Amino acid sequence: MFKHFAKITLRSIQKNKINTLITLFGLSLGLTCTIIIGLWVKYEMSYDRFHENSQDLYKAAFTHEPSDFHAYVLPAPVALHLKEEYPDIKNSTVFWNWGNKKIIQGENKILVNGSFVDPSFFSMFNFPLAIGTLSDAFIHPNSIVLTQSLAEKLFGDENPIGHTVKVDGDDEYIVTAVFEDIPANSDIQFEFLLPYQLISKYFDTWNSKSMEVYVQLNKGTDYSAVNIKIADVISQFKPDWNNKLYITPLTDCHLHNLKGGGRIQYVYILSIVAILILIIATFNIVNLTMATSDKRIKEIGLRKILGSGKKLLIIQFLFEAQILAMLALGIALIFVELLLPSVNNLLHVNLELSFNLYTILTLLGFAALTGLISGIYPASFLSSLRPIDLIKKTIQPFGSLNKNNSSSNHQKLNLRSGLVIFQFALTIILIAGIIVITQQVRFMKQKDLGFNKNDILIVQMQDELKHNYEAAKNELLMMPEISSISTSRSPLTVWWMSDMPVWDGRETDDVFDMGLNFVDYDFDETIGVEVIEGRFLSKEFSKDASDGFVINEAAVKAMDLENPVGTKMSIFDGTSSEQKGEIIGVIKNMHTESLHSEIKPFAFRYAPIGSFMFIKMNSSSNSKLVQTIKNKIEKIAPNDLVELSFLEDDLNELYAKEQTTEKLIGYSSLIAILISCLGLFGLSLYGLQKRIKEIGIRKVNGAMVSEILVLLNKDFIKWVAIAFVIAVPIAWYVMNQWLQNFAYRIGLSWWIFALAGFVALLIVLITVSFQVFKLARRNPVEALRYE
Repeated sequence: MFKHFAKITLRSIQKNKINTLITLFGLSLGLTCTIIIGLWVKYEMSYDRFHENSQDLYKAAFTHEPSDFHAYVLPAPVALHLKEEYPDIKNSTVFWNWGNKKIIQGENKILVNGSFVDPSFFSMFNFPLAIGTLSDAFIHPNSIVLTQSLAEKLFGDENPIGHTVKVDGDDEYIVTAVFEDIPANSDIQFEFLLPYQLISKYFDTWNSKSMEVYVQLNKGTDYSAVNIKIADVISQFKPDWNNKLYITPLTDCHLHNLKGGGRIQYVYILSIVAILILIIATFNIVNLTMATSDKRIKEIGLRKILGSGKKLLIIQFLFEAQILAMLALGIALIFVELLLPSVNNLLHVNLELSFNLYTILTLLGFAALTGLISGIYPASFLSSLRPIDLIKKTIQPFGSLNKNNSSSNHQKLNLRSGLVIFQFALTIILIAGIIVITQQVRFMKQKDLGFNKNDILIVQMQDELKHNYEAAKNELLMMPEISSISTSRSPLTVWWMSDMPVWDGRETDDVFDMGLNFVDYDFDETIGVEVIEGRFLSKEFSKDASDGFVINEAAVKAMDLENPVGTKMSIFDGTSSEQKGEIIGVIKNMHTESLHSEIKPFAFRYAPIGSFMFIKMNSSSNSKLVQTIKNKIEKIAPNDLVELSFLEDDLNELYAKEQTTEKLIGYSSLIAILISCLGLFGLSLYGLQKRIKEIGIRKVNGAMVSEILVLLNKDFIKWVAIAFVIAVPIAWYVMNQWLQNFAYRIGLSWWIFALAGFVALLIVLITVSFQVFKLARRNPVEALRYE
């Protein structure tokens, strides 16, 4: 039986080569795009699920409810307190990132990122060891555990256990174990680990928030019940902070922001895009199969006369659809293997298609479902035809027979146009989506951030350069290409430090978190900060170094100050780190976080040396100038590893996920448009072949080429117009929801949707008019001889 079906299928393919090529290529592209997006979604959903106890692992956070502020940074004692006071919590650890540190072994020097953790870290998480044992990981007070890649860079093939390395200066640490490299799909990243005990004396206080805290619950514990119990932990020690403690599943941290939204929205958007593309490809098959079904009428009629039943015909047509779907899957897998390296490079991910039993069954099932959906309507319709209809040729492929054995033109119009309109509507939504995302990304890159981001080099200073900062600054300022140099302890758009300020006239319920950064006197000139009241920190006023606070407009508003300059204020109040002084100036609001967040209260204090050096250049940057600056710094700090980056590039990194989404949706939209064009090309091709004689007669009667073009394009234009009306409200709603993730965003202007509709119309006209034009210019005598 199947051999017979296979022969008929092969014969059908030979008779309809163009149709087969169009549907096969379109479905292959659709499956390729769907598989790649599916791999990306699977990758995003896999973060930190490889731990054996992943369902019991949580990350602690706090919220300041009046301001709806959420953050993961907590006082270090929270970890031990939770473990000792709450039986539901089996284990806990602090995690303090120590980034961009120089590690030295012999002649090898490398800049790496490490962390300080509790010994319980090793039992909570499943990062496998390549060398050594977990029990010996922190056996020495100055133990260090390396990743395999770092160990190989430092020691080559030699066993590193027992050897020493220097980190961030002359302090030596003994290598006690080596981890296998940390999987890329983990939010917990490090290249070395050190015992928290080494720094506990600096951080074991409830007065400041500096640590990330992870906890492990006992199996089967409801974490929402734990959250009720631990909510007031911080308030027990710091009641004036008005903070509530809670934990959130570790497996949610990558995709879900604490305030809602986050990367999960991109997973939803791309998943929907993949489904839409597959729907477009499937509709192409239905449309083209029905449009060319008249070529099989004779075959169906003969088989019916010879006794073939409806059930057998349905199986035959579904068999053909399944063969097509499986062929498309095979081609798609080849495309995926060829494209994955480029996709990984483009998106900075590590997607791979592994052919295990689960994957193979999933792919086959997916292709079979696609074949079933694309073949069910043609199979059902063609098998229901009666021999008398076939002989009289009263068949209307896109309609159904009525009681008078004739098809309704109205139904024909509704079904075919409905499928095509649906395709156009999806295409317009995708085009509008990519326009909105592109505009938002461009807006974020070009928005005035309240400071100058152009031609500024950043140097992350190591120990030797920090000690020789003034010498390096003076040396570099002798270069005519450099106008100013400054330093700060924190990056410009990431909060490394914050506190709740106290000031004269403060009301009891005036509680909010204020970002802090410590900078030198030249910061305002180098970065281009605009002072709108008072002054910035200045060496001409000696008290500025010890007492001066410079705050932003958002801080003035939050503190409800009419005359802020001269107001007494303090930070870290009541702690050993308390700093008192007065406000000496107010600056215009500048973005100290990405544009996802609103500008919050922020203050600057003086520090002669920071962790970052900002170098403002007079002229446009060039690689020769950058190399000259690097050479001079290396000469002053020969034992440091000097790395330079441009501030503008660092800022663009804040929007990496939006740029990734832009690329994914951009390429997906191109594929969707290409598949739609293929379907349109096939439909118009078969439709025009049926009207060759009509066109010949019209030309003989004096019809112009332009008149024929209008005549044959008007249906397609009408369909695009209807699709536009359907697509606009859907596209507006979806993109408006996406834009709510940004505190600063573009408006959804009318031209975005008009442009999407115009592009769709242009694509249709180009696809169809090319064939119409060729036919319209044909000699009418040839057309009349056709058939």
